[in-house]
Amino acid sequence: MSELEEVIEAQRGECTTGQGSRAPSGEELTFEEALQRWEEIVAQLERGTLTLEESLRLYEEGIRLRNLCLARLSEAEKKLRILREQADGTLKVEERDELPRPLAGPAGVD
Repeated sequence: MSELEEVIEAQRGECTTGQGSRAPSGEELTFEEALQRWEEIVAQLERGTLTLEESLRLYEEGIRLRNLCLARLSEAEKKLRILREQADGTLKVEERDELPRPLAGPAGVD
């Protein structure tokens, strides 16, 4: 097996074990930590100074972090609460499973 094939196999293993979505302490990353790390990876890849193997490793870590961020956002959307003012001035909390649709803009503007 070539060195590149070994790197790819190792990365496949990391993808299935979830490495790359945990902090060095072993704890699950918060959304903010994952997003910050993802942005760091993008910046490193955009510089174009990494070896192919380093680029592949970071790319795969970035994909795992992206998926983690998307999952966290999806969870947040499911917990979204909308406060509605009642006729008596009190606020009612309404649980929502999805985001409300955006308000329509002026005619002819999307």
